[in-house]
Amino acid sequence: MSITPAPPAKVKGARFQHGSVLGGKTRRARVSSQWKSTHYAREAEAIVNRCEAERMVRHRDLEALKERQFGAAQQSRLRQAQERKGIAELHRMERQQLVQAQERSRGSEIGVSQRAFERASQRKEQTQEQAHGWSRGLSR
Repeated sequence: MSITPAPPAKVKGARFQHGSVLGGKTRRARVSSQWKSTHYAREAEAIVNRCEAERMVRHRDLEALKERQFGAAQQSRLRQAQERKGIAELHRMERQQLVQAQERSRGSEIGVSQRAFERASQRKEQTQEQAHGWSRGLSR
């Protein structure tokens, strides 16, 4: 009695032909082991699970990054809006102060400009008189 069984051709009394598997002359001998198939299936499943876990970690990290970026952008927009509001308020206050100062000093500014105009006209008259005086003095 042998460990390996006899080829089917010898058992049946048929003639055994040698040939290649591709030629179809011999049957394919399939080695199947229940342990091997489950082992490889478990390894394949473990690889798939590991890849899926890594993908989920990357996905969560990416989503967390998106959340942080969105929050930072939102805070930046809010800060810029507050700065613009503060600048506008400061400009409005300065403008009001300027208008009030102009209103308070309008009378004195008018007086100053009138006096300056009067002095300029007096000088002009004096120069004209001097010019006429010279011309009268020359013509005599």
